[in-house]
Amino acid sequence: MNPEALRLAHARNDTHGGPGLTTYQRNPARAHEIGAIGEYAIAKRYGFPMPRLRASGGDDGWDFLMYLPHGIVMRIDAKTFRNPNKLLVRVDTVKKAASNVYIMVHCDARDCAHIIGWEFRSVVARAPIGNFALGPNHFIASNRLRPMCDFDRLHAMRIEHV
Repeated sequence: MNPEALRLAHARNDTHGGPGLTTYQRNPARAHEIGAIGEYAIAKRYGFPMPRLRASGGDDGWDFLMYLPHGIVMRIDAKTFRNPNKLLVRVDTVKKAASNVYIMVHCDARDCAHIIGWEFRSVVARAPIGNFALGPNHFIASNRLRPMCDFDRLHAMRIEHV
């Protein structure tokens, strides 16, 4: 695992620890590592800075910002899974609307990240709800996500934010 991703995972584990932690994994420390692996893959591919802990014990619900023309700000949340079959986003996360784009990443058994696809929050909000992991989640089959080449085109239009 990349040392920067590992440091982020350990920092998250230190601040998120305790009985209030909710995670899709039985091992919270490992869940943070898997999430950081996905975030690192996106940061590396698109030149985004690695996310930092921005709030006490949290990341404000988004991992990356991308500025587009006409004042459009894309707040991007990486969703990393061991099982690459479907994007899952908790219903309460979608309702908070902190992110407007979700990117799905598959973390394989060797901890290699594979960026699968992406979708807008507005589409995820209309997706079916199933009771997965820790409660109700919107879900979209991974083969129904927008291809990364579409995101690449958006990324090509980005502007530097000062």
